[in-house]
Amino acid sequence: MVTVISLSAGEETGRVEEERRGGERTRSKGQVIPPPSPFRLELAQAWVGPVLHFTPLHPTPSHSTPLRSAIFHLRVDLVQPQFSLARPLHTAQDYTTQLNMAASNEPFYIRYYSGHQGRHGHEFLEFDFRVLGDGRSASARYANNSNYRNDSLIRKEMCVSSLMVDEIKRIIKTSEIMKEDDSKWPQKNKDGRQELEIRLGSEHISFETAKIGSLVDVTDSQDPEGLRVFYYLVQDLKALVFSLIALHFKIKPI
Repeated sequence: MVTVISLSAGEETGRVEEERRGGERTRSKGQVIPPPSPFRLELAQAWVGPVLHFTPLHPTPSHSTPLRSAIFHLRVDLVQPQFSLARPLHTAQDYTTQLNMAASNEPFYIRYYSGHQGRHGHEFLEFDFRVLGDGRSASARYANNSNYRNDSLIRKEMCVSSLMVDEIKRIIKTSEIMKEDDSKWPQKNKDGRQELEIRLGSEHISFETAKIGSLVDVTDSQDPEGLRVFYYLVQDLKALVFSLIALHFKIKPI
């Protein structure tokens, strides 16, 4: 994206004058003024950080030219980074990995549900992310229903960029949840259930287990290693979603 702004220090305050790259401009009194000297200010993205370049496009005006007659052009090139800055990039390999993940356009969908049916009715927390169109953005939906003290259903929907989608993919791939199996996990009971469905590229997996109150429940299960992966992944996803809700709508999600 390129933004071009013309700034003028003309005879009238706040007046923006039109640039003519060739020829001459004449004052009302007949005094001839040489063509203005625009300058370019570029914002470049580099490994060490943004670098500013200030170069003239035309010869500078003579010393006899009043400064107030000069027109300057501010050109700012905004380059959207193609990698996530959620964690520091320590090596060139990390940098390349992030770029490859951002460039990929693989199918992606994730849904999480946690709820139970009790004396206050159906109380649940649910959210999902679904990639839209060409993969440059995704829709994020959030629902929180609690009938305690007659609370109403909270529904929120927003659009997130591909950078956020890539960060969620990174969290999922780092956790290695796609390698796990829920056959030995605690079954749903009267206290409720949890569901996690993920489609990542050609892989599609769905988990269902009971609610986990603490790490003690994880340790006492038949598959503590696999359930621990699920537990920490859910905590990370919840923290991410709650932060997005707070940033978009300025409310407390729970």
